[in-house]
Amino acid sequence: MKRYPKRGFTLIELVMTIVVTGIIAVPLSLMLFEQVEGTFLSEDIAVCNNLLRFQMEKVNNLGFSSITNTVISNFEGFDYDLTQTVSTISQVGNERLKQASVVLTRAGSAETVVSGSTYISNKIDYGIGGSY
Repeated sequence: MKRYPKRGFTLIELVMTIVVTGIIAVPLSLMLFEQVEGTFLSEDIAVCNNLLRFQMEKVNNLGFSSITNTVISNFEGFDYDLTQTVSTISQVGNERLKQASVVLTRAGSAETVVSGSTYISNKIDYGIGGSY
């Protein structure tokens, strides 16, 4: 009668397999977590950039005297707060130049997500045949 050796894994082989799998799995799971977090951050910044552009268009289409300091919570239905600060940069004769700075923060937070500024003059006519 022929004897065959017992087949199967020893306890040491099983423990080593678990250790090696753990050494490989931990960095992979951290890398996956960073990827998911980066995706959400990217979406957050894209939404805020679009909201910032929207507000800048609104500012550029307002009359010069209508451009004022503004604070809006939950801007356009999103979880972002908008702060618009307007200051007069220069005034030469009848010509005045305003700077409108817009900052978007997460609702209830002071952390700035995006910010931008634009300049508006009371002497520029954007109509056809206007002066530039």
